[in-house]
Amino acid sequence: MRSRAIYKQFIKFKYESILEYNSFVERNINDAVSDIEIQYEAFLKKNPMGIEKSKDEDYMDYFVTTLDEFAYENQKLSKDILQYHRKSILFHFYSLLEQEFYSASTIIGENSIPSIKDSTGNTIIKKFETYVNTKEPTLLVNIQDDLEYFNNIRLVRNIITHNNSIITQTHIHYDTINDFSINRFNMHFLGTNDSGERVYQIQLDNQEFTKEMFNKFEFFTNKIYQ
Repeated sequence: MRSRAIYKQFIKFKYESILEYNSFVERNINDAVSDIEIQYEAFLKKNPMGIEKSKDEDYMDYFVTTLDEFAYENQKLSKDILQYHRKSILFHFYSLLEQEFYSASTIIGENSIPSIKDSTGNTIIKKFETYVNTKEPTLLVNIQDDLEYFNNIRLVRNIITHNNSIITQTHIHYDTINDFSINRFNMHFLGTNDSGERVYQIQLDNQEFTKEMFNKFEFFTNKIYQ
């Protein structure tokens, strides 16, 4: 039991480090976007005439080009770079989760034979579920909802990784991912493809989703290492 308590502290340190890194990057991106908005407002103050009343073509080109640059920088930071970061955090999370399933099974089974690698299941989550059901069936009852949540994360991660965040409404996991997206991330409608299927893009537009994932992970590990 003492080994569980020690490992619980170790895993807490790992996920808290990722969360601190996430907060640091999110804060820096927000600060950079705020700087651009301040520069934009200052530019408009210095150039109140705009292009509507100006007949100077050089000035008009300068004005429009400058506004385009502000819009481009804002888009790049608040959309593209922020999405890359949040996707990387989700990848970090799932990698940590996979490692945890192996580590937790070693502690639960006390290095006994067979190991989790011998368990049935086509994903590490299913293997872990089978293994825990064999070793500590009462624990499985307590973590069943957590495993379902983590499997939904796996589905989202797979779409982002293998499909460039694109999913059609006819995809086998569309309904599950769409239901899971509510209050977590945006299923942005892109239009229809040549087959007439509705096409969506997963956009991680909610910072609270990251916090929720790691809170779930903490509750999960607390149940295992209590």
